Amino acid sequence: MGKYSFEYLIIVILVLLLGIVLNFLVVAFNGMQMPTSLDYADDCFTLVDTEGNPVEIPSETVVPLPPGRVFMDSNTRLKALGDIIYIENLAFDGYYSAGDILIELGTINLLVWLLIRLFTSAGRIYSSRNHLNNRHAYI
Repeated sequence: MGKYSFEYLIIVILVLLLGIVLNFLVVAFNGMQMPTSLDYADDCFTLVDTEGNPVEIPSETVVPLPPGRVFMDSNTRLKALGDIIYIENLAFDGYYSAGDILIELGTINLLVWLLIRLFTSAGRIYSSRNHLNNRHAYI
């Protein structure tokens, strides 16, 4: 790889660490639970009847959250770092925090870096073996 390969790895690791620290801060300041947007209930829990038609949920209905999560209210600290970013796609539909996004970006970049290192190393090994097998003597 290039001469900046190590610097790139350091930046990727710092992005990962920043995401971890942001998630730790918001969880630590909120009683060891991740605060989640109230819109989570509307977007992630749609009740349907036997025919597949949406069923109206009364506002007083309690919606369960996964363990370690709590809905945001007036006592929530560091709301901007909680699960407030809605991402809709095929694989990762749901609410994410800024820390989650940094962790995912860092992980993807780390995997890309590792694959590039693997393929460039394998390419060097292959080309050096091929070079040794094709030696010619000129007279």
